[in-house]
Amino acid sequence: MFIDGLEKSRLNAINLKDDGDLLFQNNRYNRALALYQLSFEETGRFFLIHKLLLRHAFGFISDDQFSFDYIKKEYRKHDSRDDSTWKGIQDSIKIGTETMQKLLIHDEDPKDLLELINTFKKMKLRMAKARETFSSFPDYKNESLYVEFKGYQFNQPRIMKYQAETYQEKAQSGIDAMDFTKGIIDDFGGYGGLKKSVDQNEF
Repeated sequence: MFIDGLEKSRLNAINLKDDGDLLFQNNRYNRALALYQLSFEETGRFFLIHKLLLRHAFGFISDDQFSFDYIKKEYRKHDSRDDSTWKGIQDSIKIGTETMQKLLIHDEDPKDLLELINTFKKMKLRMAKARETFSSFPDYKNESLYVEFKGYQFNQPRIMKYQAETYQEKAQSGIDAMDFTKGIIDDFGGYGGLKKSVDQNEF
């Protein structure tokens, strides 16, 4: 169930971004920006599910607790602000790095793990830089969707190309983080394979 939800969240984030690209290509920057933001928010849901699966794999959640109820409130009331999504991305990278470092201790041929740790570190720096860049950019989501009253008059949504481009890059950062995470998990044979590695090394 959770693997299915993980993949559906990932694909939905990609589709939202792709739909935004179609609008962007047709100079529909208002709605394009809104879809880019929704794509990034969907990325946050992906990492909520991923966190649940990781916690179960590492034994922090028992089989009895391993249900949607564990994340239901957070999932359904997922904070649309970017902070929660960035936190999910960066927490995932941090946990991944720490796990690889622990596995390294037990690996007789550590070359591949060392390369993987280096890849995690590069992704960590990239996402930290992206968060810093995009967090300084104003929140244009509502402006891209609704008529607003400013300066004693009603104003149609009006988003400039460069504003939509920034949100486009943010959405792509989220997708890259999901694809990176999925690739690592797949390399271990899924969460079950990761759990097996954890159990074998007893940490």
